[in-house]
Amino acid sequence: MGMLEMNHRHDELYYRYADRAKEAKDRFSFLKDTQDAAFAEGFAEGFEKGFAEGFAEGFAESEARGKLIGRIKLIQRFLKITAADDTSLKALETKELETLASDLETRLNDLA
Repeated sequence: MGMLEMNHRHDELYYRYADRAKEAKDRFSFLKDTQDAAFAEGFAEGFEKGFAEGFAEGFAESEARGKLIGRIKLIQRFLKITAADDTSLKALETKELETLASDLETRLNDLA
């Protein structure tokens, strides 16, 4: 094989290698772009759904706590005892509010 043939063969192998490398790089870029787009879409959907569910759950709990606080204040008024202020009632956990309301209702029922 002559020098000219070897150079031609070398160039041919180089270009074939470069084409394969570019094809692999393009494939990788396409897959990465697709993965990034899917992640962004999934993240956006998850965030939106999580936010909506969290908001609804928080709203429902706040509404329930507000009703409990109102019930406690009303029963305290019926029992003619000093009503607890909003700040101290809001500081209590929901379970504590339920217990307080139940205790006050028991006291009210005992009077009847």
